[in-house]
Amino acid sequence: MATGVGSSGIEAPGRWRRFFGKDRRSAIGELLARSKAKMDLQERIRWAEQVVGWMKEGEGEARLRFFFQFLDSNPEIRKDFLRSVATLVEECSFLNFFLTTGYTNELGLWSEIVSRVLDRILPEASTNDIRAVFTRLFSKSEDFEWFTALSDENLARFSELFAGEEFRELWRGVLADLREALLILATNVAHHGLSLSIRSRTRRRQSVADAPFLALSQDIQA
Repeated sequence: MATGVGSSGIEAPGRWRRFFGKDRRSAIGELLARSKAKMDLQERIRWAEQVVGWMKEGEGEARLRFFFQFLDSNPEIRKDFLRSVATLVEECSFLNFFLTTGYTNELGLWSEIVSRVLDRILPEASTNDIRAVFTRLFSKSEDFEWFTALSDENLARFSELFAGEEFRELWRGVLADLREALLILATNVAHHGLSLSIRSRTRRRQSVADAPFLALSQDIQA
């Protein structure tokens, strides 16, 4: 099956394995040099997949150490890399990522029918969900094992790398998504907490306005 090339020159998965047969300096140099190219969201995700894929190849964490050394030695490339990653974060939404942590959204029969009807009359859902990025970057169980096995030193380098000025405002946006996710979850808790099955189990009659479930949303917005 043929693989395509985006308008920015970012190659589709399959072709980028050729980077691993090169000298590691020229391979990562090519990948990072592309960070300054103009890319749409899908091309930028594909580029990030290639960079992370390069990091995961090889034994141990030697490539990661080389990656950080390469950025330290090439400040302009480092700046372009961080700008590209920051753009990726900015273009993605973390809302559904936070919402699906520990919360099930399984649909019943009528909810499924309503959902299908809404799919026909509402605009197409956004494709900028950060979950799609994580799925592409860490698609196998071995990928998570690789990440969780990273040394404290390399984790600290990543933390330092993405804590700079380029990301300061972006992390505020991520926190805003977290706040909205908490508000939605609190609303769902209030919905279930005020249901007949729960209210019928209370020992005394209580005004709905005084229900503790409603206070969750008020506390989050405070």
